[in-house]
Amino acid sequence: RVENLRGQPLPTFGLPTLTGELYHHTKGDGFRSPTLVAILNPDNAAAATSIKALRRAQATMPRSVDLIFAFTGSNADLISEAVGQPIEGEYDLLKAKVLARDCGTSVFPTILVVNSDGIITDVILGVNNSLVQDVIQSVALIE
Repeated sequence: RVENLRGQPLPTFGLPTLTGELYHHTKGDGFRSPTLVAILNPDNAAAATSIKALRRAQATMPRSVDLIFAFTGSNADLISEAVGQPIEGEYDLLKAKVLARDCGTSVFPTILVVNSDGIITDVILGVNNSLVQDVIQSVALIE
């Protein structure tokens, strides 16, 4: 279950990007900065709302934070529409069903807050009116 991932390393995954490249993460590897991994269903209306909220949270944080939007679908046009114009420090990934399964995700969106060491420090499920504040608070608690 995704709720049990706190304190665990982010699983290994390799997924195509919207630009046709491959993004790969190996379990145990770190990131250049804290990273928010949002597992999204592109057919869910909450995907676009979550993307906007996470970008807003990223823009207001006092530290550098990267965003990974991992979509369970493979329709690049639908995902491009949800993402709009990508921003710096953002990775838009397709075909993330295996990642969702490996994380035990059953609610979309699922947001994994990952520290620079690649360890999941928090899990945020679903979208709500306080998502921006919840994300900022979770990142602020990372040492």
